[in-house]
Amino acid sequence: MSENARILRVAFENYWHCGSGRAGGEDADAVVERDADGFPYVPGRHLKGVLRQAVRHLEVLEVFPAGTTADLFGADPQEELELDPTAPMGETSLGSLAFGSARLPAAVRRSLSEELRNQLFGYLAATAIDENRGVAKERTLRRIEVAIPLELRARVSLRTGGPAREDWAELLEAAFPLVTALGAHRSRGLGRVRLAWQREDMAK
Repeated sequence: MSENARILRVAFENYWHCGSGRAGGEDADAVVERDADGFPYVPGRHLKGVLRQAVRHLEVLEVFPAGTTADLFGADPQEELELDPTAPMGETSLGSLAFGSARLPAAVRRSLSEELRNQLFGYLAATAIDENRGVAKERTLRRIEVAIPLELRARVSLRTGGPAREDWAELLEAAFPLVTALGAHRSRGLGRVRLAWQREDMAK
């Protein structure tokens, strides 16, 4: 496998929801984002965001050297000001890494008929409870579409012209344990996930 690119395994352990903010008519208040073939996926921008947060956390704790986050993900002036209000306002810049979206492996996609594809989705419902009366509050029932536990793949690569970091894969791997969930409603237990680099003998 090229040292300039790696395949990230995104293994969901329970129901998850990566949505576009769209409602699903009468069926759901929020639907899962689908790709052009109708499969659920995790956008690359979301993977980049959660991994950036994990790397930044390790940098603040001085586990990683200063500047690691900016090298890998690009400089964020607002982020720097939050850490040091006296710092001069810099410019936004691109980092060394590019993130593809996490999708089902091609072999799995080919094997799923349209009927089976529909089985990748389900619904969860929740409502707010009136603490004084112990009953559901009116008009608080929400029904969201979710995807079943799946293992997806995403390509992470060095961006042409970005800062050279030969240790980028090792740095991200050290941050993987900090990413315990992906998607919406993580605080409610959805989207529990494990991240790992795919071994070369599994690459297909």
